[in-house]
This record gives sequence, structure tokens and C-alpha cells, in this order.
Amino acid sequence: MGSLYAKDVLDIALAQVGYQADGKWNKFADELDKIDFFSGCGKKQYLDYCSVFTSWTAYKSTRNANGEIDPDKWDAHYFLYQPDSNNCAAVVGYVVDYYASHDAYYTNSRDLERGDQMIFQNSKGYSHTGWCYDYDNNYIYTVEGNVNGGKVDKKKYPYSEFGNYIAGFGRPRYDGWEYPEKVKEPVKEDKPEKPTTSFDPQPGKPANKPIFKAGLYTVDVNDYLRIRSEPNSGDNVVGRLFNGAKVTITEVKDGYGKICDNLWVFMDYLD
Repeated sequence: MGSLYAKDVLDIALAQVGYQADGKWNKFADELDKIDFFSGCGKKQYLDYCSVFTSWTAYKSTRNANGEIDPDKWDAHYFLYQPDSNNCAAVVGYVVDYYASHDAYYTNSRDLERGDQMIFQNSKGYSHTGWCYDYDNNYIYTVEGNVNGGKVDKKKYPYSEFGNYIAGFGRPRYDGWEYPEKVKEPVKEDKPEKPTTSFDPQPGKPANKPIFKAGLYTVDVNDYLRIRSEPNSGDNVVGRLFNGAKVTITEVKDGYGKICDNLWVFMDYLD
């Protein structure tokens, strides 16, 4: 089994921007059709290749136990291909059903994270898919295959498209945002370092926030906030919350907030 990190997937997908398919032929389907793992899933060539592109980028991003990019260690990670179909709506619909069966399909824009697989629709049903590589207060930024005349290209959508052209999004079973060697562990027992892409707290953020109370908060980090089994910075990390996640704090202790039974997060990085 391999590991999958969202940043790897997006880096590989974005590196393909500008690729132009040769009519109905594309290199992504050509490669997947030659791989044993995909050989029982029906031919992928000559299909509108948006879903092939997302599967290919995940496949090409797989890491082995040593942390090396190694597609031979591919594991589905919620990427299964619709067997024996050359109908794009059927393929994308199958992807939606597969995410939904793993409680990994969302329709609320507030749940969106970088690395989510966007699902698009038209009057006839599911019609297209691609990756969310970023978002801000106004737009969702995507990278998609088979757009603008058969290219891989970037696009952006206002949030008003949710429920219209945007049907929802699926979240692959990522092992994290990026490979752990790039994430610096806390160095102080009494105050964990805020995990960010640059490994430093965001400029302008106060070192200490006011006393926290129970209530609803939003995670405010550049990458992720560690979930711990105890309200301290010991060796007790059990999960992660990514930037923008909503959490309800039910109890506060020693600067940590309880998000559910026996799960705690450091509250300096909650707004």
C-alpha cells in the first residue's frame, strides 16, 4: 500500500497545465491502460478524459514506505474507475457514489479543502471533474483535464456555482497535506509550534490570544493543526485538522480545547 499527499497530487496535476490531447487520444489514458491495476477497469482511451486525468495524477503521486514517489505502490485511496463504460456521466457518477460510500463526499462549500476532487454537473447529470488547488473569499481555483478544446488547464468559479454547475466534491483518503519530512515537529513542551508551509507562525499573528471559551471556532493555519489524545504537546498526535475546518470546543484546559471525547487541539490556532 502506498501513501498519498494532497500537495503531491496538486503539484503533479498543475505541472500538466498546457497539455493538449490529440483529438480523443490522451497520454493519461494511454499510460493507465498499460498498468495491471487498471487493466480490469475497462479501456480509458477515447473517453472524455477528465476523470482519467484525476486518477492518473493520484496514481503518479503515490509514495512508497520510504517516502519516494513510486506509482507501483498505488492504492485506490477512493479512486476507482467505472468499469466498461465510455460515458462520462456514468464515470463521474461512479466516482461520486464511491466517495459517498466512504463518507467522503460533500456539497457544502464551507467544507472545501485544497486537494478535493470537484464534481460538476449539467442538465443531464454529472458531467465533469477536476481538482481544487486553491480558494479564497471569492473564487475556487481548479485544474482540470479535457477543457478548452482538450487541454489540461486552470479555471476558477465563484461560490455561487455550488448547487448549479458545481455539484459537490470528494475527498481522497490523503495521508496529509505533504510528506512529513517537510513538517517540523513542536520543539517546546508548553507551546507547540504552529505548523505552516514555511514552518513559522503567520506574520502579524499575536503570540498569545485571549482566554478561550467553549464554542464554535475555525482552524487558522497554513497547513494543518495536530489533533491530540491529551491536552499537552507530548507524543500523542492522533490526527489533523486542515486550515478552514470548523470545530466545536466543549472544554478548555491548559490552552487546549476538547473537540470530542479525548481529542484536543491547541487553541492558539483557532479563530
